[in-house]
Parts: sequence; structure tokens; C-alpha cells
Amino acid sequence: MEANALSYGDDLGRTCGTGPGGSALGPIDARWRFLLVSVLGGGLFLMACNTVAPSPRPTPLVPTVMGVVAVRPQSNRVQLTSGKTVTLAPNAAALGTAGIDEGDLLLLPAEGGSAWFAALSPGSGGCFILDKPATDDGDYVLFDNGLRLPKYDPFDEGPSRSGRYEGFPDGFCVNSAGQAVRYE
Repeated sequence: MEANALSYGDDLGRTCGTGPGGSALGPIDARWRFLLVSVLGGGLFLMACNTVAPSPRPTPLVPTVMGVVAVRPQSNRVQLTSGKTVTLAPNAAALGTAGIDEGDLLLLPAEGGSAWFAALSPGSGGCFILDKPATDDGDYVLFDNGLRLPKYDPFDEGPSRSGRYEGFPDGFCVNSAGQAVRYE
């Protein structure tokens, strides 16, 4: 019986790799190690992908009010009701507006230049309408497109009481000074 045990152990050692020149874990265990390493490695990879730090908050685009558009522009030159003419860069980005029309309130970068513009359509009661999603930002309203407008005092947040404004079909009433007066 002892001979059978040796013979059995000897055969087992050769088939599982514990015989002469074999590994203690054997070829079957090597496959399990590969599977284990693959699963753990994949899990760590997925965890790393989900723990990426959020991107930093973009610098708000602070506008200056240029004035009300007198005539619908046919080029990049915009005539204002004040008599002033503003020239936009040929590749100026329109922030959430389809274009510039007569009666729109024209906003340009406060730091100068014309890399972007916003043209707010006239509404009722002296308001210009901006119907884009935004978030309350203290004394400002920060729009998802980066535009940041100061709040008029007192500011009426209207139907939104959470500090988040969904925009269209609701929108902001902006006065001719570029201040957000109310959300309606």
C-alpha cells in the first residue's frame, strides 16, 4: 500500500508540476493565477477610471454691456442705438444665441476683444431674455455656457427655489445694465 501511495503521489506530482523541475503550484494553478490577476487588474483599472478628479471649474465669462442693436447686422460690424459701431471677430462664438437681431442687448467680453458675444432678445417690461440653464453663484448667476451675470438687488428666483435654473421654456429677465432681475 505504501508503494501505491508513492506511485500515486509521484504521478500526481508529474501531472500537476510538482515533480522534477515542476512548480509547486502546477499548470492548473497557473491558469487560476492568470485569471485572478486579470480580474484584479481589471477591477483596479475600473476603480481608477471612476476616481478621476473632476475637471476644474472653468473661468466665468464676464460680459460688459455694449448696448442695444439698432439694425440687424449684415457683417461682423454691429450698429448700436447709441450710434456706436462694434466690430466682432469673424470667428466670435455666439453664447447660446442664434445670432444678432435688431433690438437685442449685445454683451461682449469685459476684458475686451470679441472672442464671444451674447445677444439677448427683447422681452416684455424692459427685459431681455436669456433662457439657458444656470446655477446660483452667490451674487451672480452662472450659466452652463460659462456666462456670468450679476444679480439685480433684489433678485427674484421665481419658480426655482433650489439654486438650479433649467432654462427654456423659462428664462431670465436681464435688464439693460446686464443684471439678472428675475427667473420667470
